[in-house]
This record gives sequence, C-alpha cells and structure tokens, in this order.
Amino acid sequence: MLKFEAKTMLKLIRLLFLSLIFLILVGVFLFNYFKPDEQILEPYDSLNVVKIDYIDLLNQVDESPKAFFFCTLGNQNCTYTENEIIEPLLKSASTTRFEQIYFVDVKELNQNVLPSAIKERLGFSHFPAFVVLSKVDGKLNILSVLEWNDAMNFTQYDLKNWMIQNHLWLDEYTN
Repeated sequence: MLKFEAKTMLKLIRLLFLSLIFLILVGVFLFNYFKPDEQILEPYDSLNVVKIDYIDLLNQVDESPKAFFFCTLGNQNCTYTENEIIEPLLKSASTTRFEQIYFVDVKELNQNVLPSAIKERLGFSHFPAFVVLSKVDGKLNILSVLEWNDAMNFTQYDLKNWMIQNHLWLDEYTN
C-alpha cells in the first residue's frame, strides 16, 4: 500500500511540475503576444520636420524672418514645453505641426558656450527659447524672443501670443 501511495504521489508531483511548466509557457506566450509594440518617438515632431544643429544655424537663416525653437533632447524644460505647451496648442489649432517653426538642437551649445555669449548672439540665455531670426549682411538679426527661465516660465497663452505677434499663428488655425 505504501508503494501505491509513493507511485501516486510521484505521478502527482510530475503532473504538477508539467502543469507548472505549461502555465509558464502559456504565460510567456500570452505576454509576448499581447505586449504593445515599442513606440518610436520622434522628439519635437510637432514642429517643422527639418531639424537643425546649432552649428548649422547660420546656413539655415536668410533675409526672410524664420522662427526657431532652441532646445535639446533630454532637457526637462524642453520636454515639458513640447508635451504641455506645444501639443495642446496644436490641438487648439486643429493642426498636426507648426511647420513655420524649426527645431534647433542646442546640445553642443549647452556644453561649450557661456549664457552671456548666447544672449549676445541669439537674444536669450536660457532654453527652451523661441526666436525669430533673419540674416542681414551675413549677420544674425534677432527680431523676437520668447525665453524660458526658472524665474519666469512661459505658458501656452504666452507662446500663442508670441506666435500671433510674429505672424506664425496662421489664419487656418481654428482658435
């Protein structure tokens, strides 16, 4: 009788072990089947598709005024501006992009240039910053600046007004 119980117990343990392996395999399969696809995020995809490195900025500016958004990937204030200011403005305007604003990556600028030198050359010392520039006789001409700093952050309202003042808020935008 003891042998019968030992054989039954051994079969029961094998059955439980195989059931556990089966459940783990089913769980792994279901996890992989239902997990969402990884999103490929295109940072600052709410602006013009042309992304400019700071080093190449002078080549992108000409006599006609152009608007630029100076920022860098990974900066919290830049991410906040993109997600909490620009994105809601896009929804408000019923558009997918502000094509008239170009993104300028200032990663290099952040490490190598003093804020006072940036202020003298581009009209702002902190970023994110929205700037309208033109080029006159090979020199940058600063026409308008909306700059972020810790003492005075800008809002959706501020950005929209800046866009209106600089003729960047187009007539086809709903608000």
